Amino acid sequence: MRKHLAIPALTLLLGLNAQASWTLSVYPCTFDSINQDQARGRQIWARYWATQNPYGLAGTRDNRFWMKLLDAEADDAAALGYYIYPLYVDSLDNYNRFLGPGAKGTWNAHYTGDQIIALSYIYKPVHVINDGVCEPGFAAREGVTLHLRSGGRLLVSPAHPLVNQEGWMLRAGELSVGDSLMRTDGSLDEVLLIEPGQDGEPQTPLDGYLECPDTFQSERVEELNRLLLRGNVPDDLIPGR
Repeated sequence: MRKHLAIPALTLLLGLNAQASWTLSVYPCTFDSINQDQARGRQIWARYWATQNPYGLAGTRDNRFWMKLLDAEADDAAALGYYIYPLYVDSLDNYNRFLGPGAKGTWNAHYTGDQIIALSYIYKPVHVINDGVCEPGFAAREGVTLHLRSGGRLLVSPAHPLVNQEGWMLRAGELSVGDSLMRTDGSLDEVLLIEPGQDGEPQTPLDGYLECPDTFQSERVEELNRLLLRGNVPDDLIPGR
């Protein structure tokens, strides 16, 4: 079954575009690359400290370690034998990336998954947010070439989220021949041929086509969707109005 991304296309249609100030310009899997045992460890470590809420945020968990909305995807991936893991950026320092536990260049780079699990929460600074997850299998420069009915061609990462004819977000690697991409003007462009494994630098941004920020799994998604929902509730349904 094709898995749809959690962000509604409405987010883009209402002008919350891919260049919002909190997005990263490059998806950072290769910046913070760890092996699968370490990925398992970081995921368990992050999920544990999210529920412990060590910095005492209002509420019962700290989504800056790990967002609960990623649980189902992580569990599905683990059942297939691979582990997604959280990536972090520093929201107070121009969104510079933060190397999480086990990353190359850190003092614990050699740690096994079990050793990462045992780390304290202090190895993630309080102000660093969870701005996405890395999904193994998508090389940074691996591309998929989409040949379109308009005559155009798009070279994108297999993980690049696009909007199809039904308004769903799909990764480019999940598209099929016969699917259509939605343009920014609302028109559709049918996919005639998909060439996987094409080398080269993926195009970004894709001018003329609806797409999503690289960090489509950002913790800000929950806030955006909440605002969208609130903005579309009729006044007569809101108490006191």
